[in-house]
Amino acid sequence: MRSKIMINDQLIINNEGINYYNNVPKALIHLTLVICSFVIIALGLPSQAAIITNPELTSLSDTTMAITWSTTDEAASTELLWGISELSETSSQAGTTMYHYAELSGLYPDTTYKYRVKSGTTYYPAQTQEALTFTTLARPSGEYLFSFAVMNDLRYAETKTSTPSARGIPYEYCAEIVSSEVSDINNHGVAFTVVNGNLTENAGIYGDQLGANVKNRLENLSGAGDLPSNQGYKYLPTTGYEDKTATYSTDWLTDGFIPLTADPGSSESRYGFVAADNTKDSILNYQFKYKYYNLIFLDSAQATSGTGLASLESIYGYLSAEANSKTFVFMNFPAYDPFDTTTKDYPVALPTTEVSGGLCISNAAAFRATLESFTTSEVKIVAGVISGHLGDNYKRDINGISYIRQAQAVGYPTGYSIYKVYNNGFIKTFYKTTGRDGLDKPYYEHARDKIAGEGILLKEVLTQFWLGSSSYRNFTKTYAFIPGIPPSVSYTNPVSAESAVALNGPIIVKFSKRMNDQNLNNWLTISPSAGTITASFLDSDRTTLKVSHSSDFTQGVTYTATLDSTYVKDEGLTALAADYTFTFDTTGGIQDTTPPSAEVNPLPNNVTTDPFPSFTGWATDESGVVNVEYRFGSSGTWTTSEALDGSFGGSTEAFKVTASSALSTGSKQLWLRTTDGVGNVSSEGFLAYSFTVGGQKPSISLTIDESTIYPGDSISPTPKVEITVISVNSLSSGFITIAGSQSALSFTNTDTNYYATHEVSAAAALSDGIYTITVEAFDSLGQGSTYEATPLYVQTGSEVAIQDQPLNFPNPFDPGTQSTSIGYSLSKPADITLAIFDLAGNMIVRNTYASGADGGKAGYNEVGWDGKSGTGAYVGNGIYIYLIIANGKLVQNGKGKITVFKR
Repeated sequence: MRSKIMINDQLIINNEGINYYNNVPKALIHLTLVICSFVIIALGLPSQAAIITNPELTSLSDTTMAITWSTTDEAASTELLWGISELSETSSQAGTTMYHYAELSGLYPDTTYKYRVKSGTTYYPAQTQEALTFTTLARPSGEYLFSFAVMNDLRYAETKTSTPSARGIPYEYCAEIVSSEVSDINNHGVAFTVVNGNLTENAGIYGDQLGANVKNRLENLSGAGDLPSNQGYKYLPTTGYEDKTATYSTDWLTDGFIPLTADPGSSESRYGFVAADNTKDSILNYQFKYKYYNLIFLDSAQATSGTGLASLESIYGYLSAEANSKTFVFMNFPAYDPFDTTTKDYPVALPTTEVSGGLCISNAAAFRATLESFTTSEVKIVAGVISGHLGDNYKRDINGISYIRQAQAVGYPTGYSIYKVYNNGFIKTFYKTTGRDGLDKPYYEHARDKIAGEGILLKEVLTQFWLGSSSYRNFTKTYAFIPGIPPSVSYTNPVSAESAVALNGPIIVKFSKRMNDQNLNNWLTISPSAGTITASFLDSDRTTLKVSHSSDFTQGVTYTATLDSTYVKDEGLTALAADYTFTFDTTGGIQDTTPPSAEVNPLPNNVTTDPFPSFTGWATDESGVVNVEYRFGSSGTWTTSEALDGSFGGSTEAFKVTASSALSTGSKQLWLRTTDGVGNVSSEGFLAYSFTVGGQKPSISLTIDESTIYPGDSISPTPKVEITVISVNSLSSGFITIAGSQSALSFTNTDTNYYATHEVSAAAALSDGIYTITVEAFDSLGQGSTYEATPLYVQTGSEVAIQDQPLNFPNPFDPGTQSTSIGYSLSKPADITLAIFDLAGNMIVRNTYASGADGGKAGYNEVGWDGKSGTGAYVGNGIYIYLIIANGKLVQNGKGKITVFKR
């Protein structure tokens, strides 16, 4: 069975093909996990770890990711661990399966995530290895217009026997696969679906299945209700080599494509083709315009031979008719040779035994030249040429035009693509179909089973060849905004009909595209008046406008804001289609004097192994969040965070921060500084989050008698060792070894920090000599780390000595604003007197420190002087001498100089 699970048990289906996750906190981001599972009866076989095979991250969009994998020999559970800096989220499904399909939704655009899959007790990659990563696709900054789907190379042939081949086509499941893909496509809310050539199989009497079997399944597709009548339809076919050379009762038009292009209840083609046209080359061409885009569908196969050829007359006419419109061209044959010297896609030969009719249209160079001759503002009007025929996923840009090949619908990898179209670009995502047979085996796995090696190309090579690299099957393309499309308002702050609006708050308007910057102060009027209007853009993209008013709003008044279409124009000077008006009310509103509040989504256990961690969070303010800055630590330079919807300005804004330089291991702090539309700013910033940076293995540090220890330091005969271990995984054991004696450590745990103390008792006091202290720690995965402090000296029988020259810092220092610290290392505990003299020999101050206490303990000591004399007065500028006296004796190295300089 197939099921969907979401965080918070919420399921959101968007029937318009796009989701905007503007201003959504992490707690509201939904995770969809689509799992196909079945129950197998236990046979009493011994349990063993599942083996994960064929992990394939198939699909990426701006907000989603889909991955498939298998577990050999046994069914196992399905889990997906994921997160931004760490694997902070886990999704799991009850039940077991051998074939796993997991999909995440509600992700942030253009954001890198870590992930790991798990089946049973097996992880991929293993827990001892770094997690894998993926980056969601960037979203074009413009306005979303519509989505469409593409199915390529069905090669539909019910009853045909499937035999292993280079392509891997499970003909016996073609009906089920097409039905499955139709169902999947309907979940994306597309306006139409392009069925892009090679719809049938030419080797056998399968042509008639187009007008009957294929058509019946395509009729189940959904489509937009506003497609142009008698031109557009919910599915739109093109022809390929297989279609022109297949066997039909009559001919390819009569029995194949006229039924597909006939409106329901009609036997006539909506594009005016008749049976007599079946002998003409490249004849089934048509075009229509939808939501500012020119859509061209070309017959790229010759009538009898089926070899590639495009009608240059048709493409020229269609482009000329809409010379200022951005254009998609759909045709089965590619428009360039993937093995030509200048356009070579692969270093090895394609498996050509099943690539019939040539590798591309024979007039490819002239065809591309025709496309390139149509420009607007020196930008090619053709956004993309979408083809198939070869069976792989691939993309190549030639002179500003994207040429896209899509893999097979029935043959491996058994899927379809979704294009989300904006007024300045598109997002393309390839999906495997989710359908399965009655025994829970996915259809794409049946296709994988049918792949056979060809020549030097092994089955495994061909499998990846057809699937293609992720960047060729999932990508974003952006271009200049389409001329002539009016800009629109994406949102306002305050929103229409909002109440209790802040009296001093600005009005913020987000537009769908880049705007011009002329006469900004005339763009918006407020009634009744709120004084002089001053407007400016908050972002360099000129999409978010902030409008300030010189007088505060009056409490208890309903205001009307109007964007004047006379002045509001995009960068190409296309104006708003009409004035845009909204109202808001100030009843209950007050002065906004508070900067935005902000929160950060925490890491699991507040720890990360990533030295460049990323964090997401959200900030809120009634007057609009116009900036969120960050730094790691309480001092340093502030850096502007990234607004996850592209620009700040809304009352709630999701943001992302990433460390630009590597953070060292240990405890860290993330500070934020926020600014709202009024100008309220948390000027000093605030501590938003504390976390720890650790390594893959446990990280060990220690102090002895509360002091950091260094090689060569002296320690007491009864040292107190305090151990801190940072471990991402739970700590299982630890040991300390002193003088050859090993003792187990008992840890207490706070988040990922583990603490232990070990003291050498008086009965076991260390004798004079040189020692090494060794600490070992092991985590739950068996990963261990060792820390050694050596050499360390115990010196009880000899006179106390100061090791090396004492140092003080800062030097010089300014009493009243600073104090200086004097550091020295004792060979053993002693009663210490610190005496400070002026150059005339007068004692200024005298301090004493007891043996074993700070200042008198073995090892490193640090004591301070605030620049005051024994009477409490600050000393004057000059040089002062300090003496360190141990047990009543001035010891070697026990002398130093301090300079006082008052500024």
